[in-house]
Amino acid sequence: MGINLGAFIAPLVTGWLGQKINWHNRICRRGRRHVLGLIQYVYGRKYLVAASEEKTPQTAASNRPPRCRRSPYPRGLGRIHGRLDSDSLALIFWAGFEQAGSSLTLFAIGPRV
Repeated sequence: MGINLGAFIAPLVTGWLGQKINWHNRICRRGRRHVLGLIQYVYGRKYLVAASEEKTPQTAASNRPPRCRRSPYPRGLGRIHGRLDSDSLALIFWAGFEQAGSSLTLFAIGPRV
């Protein structure tokens, strides 16, 4: 919710500041916030846990790493094939979805006698 509110309010506030005060001031403020975020990230890095160190309930109970299914493709190629499969399915779905207001409606009504 906070990200959505920030994404909604930020352009309104920055646009108002740019028109009423100064566009350069707005850009400098944004740059300072980025630098503060970077400083916060660097100092808080010690609290981050690496993905390999995370303990899930399954691995903590068995004390062994989970088994992964081996892909018949070379490393990385399986991911590309999976992405192409999901993208093609999404393409087919959205192509049909966009027809809901026109072609599919005419098909559902049928020919008029």
